[in-house]
Amino acid sequence: MKKYLSIILALVLVLSLSVPALAVDDTRQTELSFYYYAEPEPEYYVTIPDAIELEIGDNFLEITVSEAENLGNKEIKVTLEDTQSHFDGNCILELLSPNIGINYHLYDATGMPVRTPESPWIVAPGHVLAVFGEPCTQVLNIYISDKVFDDSAFVPTDYYTGYIVFGIRLV
Repeated sequence: MKKYLSIILALVLVLSLSVPALAVDDTRQTELSFYYYAEPEPEYYVTIPDAIELEIGDNFLEITVSEAENLGNKEIKVTLEDTQSHFDGNCILELLSPNIGINYHLYDATGMPVRTPESPWIVAPGHVLAVFGEPCTQVLNIYISDKVFDDSAFVPTDYYTGYIVFGIRLV
């Protein structure tokens, strides 16, 4: 019986080894192509004058965006990041000697004063001054008051200086 069993087992083994040779050749292929589209980088130029001469009353500062391309659904935002000094809701142009200055107010392109939402008396760093979605020019108003900071003596013939630091972001 062992003899028959070993012969049958050997036959099954031989037949199982030959099955792949008897199988139908199935060599179907499929091809998958990959494509990657790299969007071009956004390009734009923001022009802000590096110095302006101010007079008492309304003064205008033009911020211009030109050659704006590939912005997608993003906008260019120009923000106020810092000023030389501010007090009681006013920015201050300072004379070279201490504690003498001229108040000025900064209004964004929509005509709103640049203040924090919490208090109308605080100049707001981070305040959005202008928003651009395409090339154009927006005008900010810098209003120079004839009120002198700290009720000091107004000296109209001297130079008062100040600065504004702008932020430019694509969001």
